[in-house]
Amino acid sequence: MKIQGPISVSVQDDDVQAKRTLEINFTDSFKQSGHEQQEAEMKQYIQSLFQTSQTLEPGQPDREGVLLIMQICEHLLPLLQQKELDLDETISLEMGLSSQSPEISVALIDFNLN
Repeated sequence: MKIQGPISVSVQDDDVQAKRTLEINFTDSFKQSGHEQQEAEMKQYIQSLFQTSQTLEPGQPDREGVLLIMQICEHLLPLLQQKELDLDETISLEMGLSSQSPEISVALIDFNLN
C-alpha cells in the first residue's frame, strides 16, 4: 500500500540477522515548504493515516504498516514543531523478528532520534 505524504519510507530486509530497517526521508516538497505549512501537512498526514487504518481489517499487514507509520509521525510531530528535526537526515528504525512470532515487530516506546 502506498500513501502519499510528507515522508518516503523504504524497507531494507536482512534475513541473515533477522531484522528489517525502515528508512524514512522527508520529501523535497515538504522540506521546501514553510514551517507552519510543514506542521499542518504533518497533522493532516497523521489524520489521513488514521482514517486509512479504520478502513482496513484488524490484523491486516497493510493496517499494521499504516499504524506503524502513523505512530512514527506522531513521535516526529513535536520535534518538527520545536524545530528540532533535521529534515535532510535519514531516520533509520531497526526492527527484529520476535522469538514468539514470525512477524517483524517494533516497539516505539523507546523511539529516539540520534
